[in-house]
This record gives sequence, structure tokens and C-alpha cells, in this order.
Amino acid sequence: MPFWHQGKIVHVDRTGDKERASDGHSRYGSYVGAREESFKDHFEDNAPLDPISFARQAWYVASPPVMSPGLVDWRPDLAKVDLERTEEGDNLAVVVTLPLTHSQLAARIPYTYGDWERYAMWSDNGYDYLQQPMVKLGQPLVTASAEIRHIPAWSLLQPTALTGPELVEEALASVEAVAAAINAELPEIIRTVLGGER
Repeated sequence: MPFWHQGKIVHVDRTGDKERASDGHSRYGSYVGAREESFKDHFEDNAPLDPISFARQAWYVASPPVMSPGLVDWRPDLAKVDLERTEEGDNLAVVVTLPLTHSQLAARIPYTYGDWERYAMWSDNGYDYLQQPMVKLGQPLVTASAEIRHIPAWSLLQPTALTGPELVEEALASVEAVAAAINAELPEIIRTVLGGER
């Protein structure tokens, strides 16, 4: 299990990926191999995806729910770390979904507020996994989260491979580069949003 701290919110588990691989090399490689068509540009014959689409697809395959446990993992106090193409289409943004507890909200909600519940068995170095409370029939239940969108200073990989081990290596390199950029810039933003609490 990765060691989480304020400067690390995502982890690429290359060791666990190899240990869980049915082929003895890479479990992620098997997932990429089974989805090679999704790494091709279907508007241009025999062309790989553009760097933004390639990074998104590599991250998507590496993350839950596609891979579970994923090659990529994020800190237990975060609900999701995803990638999306910007509205202009010319860049890649990271989207972090951050659960907010009742005490972190400025306004009162006129429904039963079901605070996020800490699941201590999945805690790691003080970062607790937060789960939604159970909802009951006829009783609206509200939880809150914040979505943080940010465009880091990416250095996105230009893919060249369409198949085989070369495609897997490029996908792995893309996932690791994205994780490094996220860890370089997002932790401080998250701390600021939470008022330095985490």
C-alpha cells in the first residue's frame, strides 16, 4: 500500500501490477492489450490517438472501475481522480472529486444532511476513506463534494505504437507522467480548498 502524504495524492503501483499479472509481466498490459482498438484514432487509418486522447485512455484503463485494484490509486480521502479534455479541446485537465463533510460547508441544507462516514479500516497514514451514508426510503439525503479542475504543466507523450508491448510501454509511460504532474501541482490546491486541514 502506498505511503500517502500531503504531497502525494496519486500512486502508480508498478510492483503490484507485476505481482498480480497473469502473464508475469503486467496486469495493466493485459488490460491494454484487450483494448488496443480504443488506443487507435478511428478517423485516421492506422494512426495512434492524439496525446490528449491517449493520456485519457491510458489513465481510464489504469483506474477503477476498469482495473480494480487499479494500476493507479488515489489517496483514500479523495473520491475520484479523472482526466478530461478542456472545452476548447486543446488541453487536458485533471478533475479531483473531493468529499466535503458537513462542518466544511458554509450554508445549511434544508434536508437531512448525511455526513460522509469515515471507514477507518481503509485509512492510510491519517487519510481516511470516506463513504456515503445509507439512504432510507422517502427521506432525502444530501452529501456534498467539490470538483477541482486544473490544467497542470503537462508534458504529454506523443504515442507512436498501435499494438503489442510498445503500446503497453507507451501507455505506462503516459500514466506515470500524468501522475507525476498531478502530484506536483494538485496537493497544494486541495490543501487550500480544505483550508489546510488535510
